[in-house]
This record gives sequence, C-alpha cells and structure tokens, in this order.
Amino acid sequence: MLRFLHVITALESGARGYILKGIAGPTLIMTVRAIAAGDSYITPDLAARLLASPLLKSKPVNASGVSIPQLTVRENQYCAKSRSD
Repeated sequence: MLRFLHVITALESGARGYILKGIAGPTLIMTVRAIAAGDSYITPDLAARLLASPLLKSKPVNASGVSIPQLTVRENQYCAKSRSD
C-alpha cells in the first residue's frame, strides 16, 4: 500500500502521467508523445491498483478541477425533497 503513496503524491502534485517498470517500448513512446501533447496517461494496470487502494482520497472536483465542497445536512435534505416533488 505504501508503494502507491509516491504515485498518488506525484499525481496530486501535477504529474501528467505515471508508468511502471517493464512497459513495452511502443507503449512508452506512445505515452511520452501523449504527455508531450498535453494528455495524461497511467497504465490500465496501475489505474486499477490505485482505484482499489485505500490511500486514494476521493475529492470531488468540477470540470475546471476546483474542489467541490460537500453538501451540508440541510442541503442534502433540500435536494432529496426537490427530487421527490
């Protein structure tokens, strides 16, 4: 679990991608090109491991990447009421 801490820290600090050792040459080239073009990349295997890790903190964000504060109890009640109306 602690081995993922450095990956999570790197991604939270702005890393655009992360790959594991042993990645195939063509995939490495594709990854470097994608990141250079402004895209993000992590291997599907690493993504699955990270999503299963309890170290990953879910922080809701909007489309601009700004954190969305959690709703208060009263706000949740209002939303539940308006959905039932």
